[in-house]
Amino acid sequence: MSDIILRIVPKEDIGELKTEKIKSELLNNEVISDSIEHWGKPAFKSGSRLNNYIELEFEDKGNYIGNLVIQISNEDYGVIMGSEDYDTINRKNCILIYNGDGSIISWTPLCQLLEKITGDEYFGEWEVL
Repeated sequence: MSDIILRIVPKEDIGELKTEKIKSELLNNEVISDSIEHWGKPAFKSGSRLNNYIELEFEDKGNYIGNLVIQISNEDYGVIMGSEDYDTINRKNCILIYNGDGSIISWTPLCQLLEKITGDEYFGEWEVL
């Protein structure tokens, strides 16, 4: 279990819940796969094409990405790094990636896919749990 989480959220507060659409499209794009339970909440195993949407600082032989767990949350809150200090954030339609250790160095393609799905601009931040 990792002590950090990659939290990908809309840049602006969105009133509409779009998680079912996100789940459907991420399944279709093979970014997520089988449903599982993680920390008592519904989640997904990583899909076979998740590596097309994130970049690692090393070449993965399938073990790293295969161990990632993805939650798609109707609403989530967390702490993000602000320009001078930490700030809290509360957003709908969030993607949470667990079991990473900071080796994911780019998730821009995943944010772009989410924007294409929802029409909302996304960003991501690592958060220490």
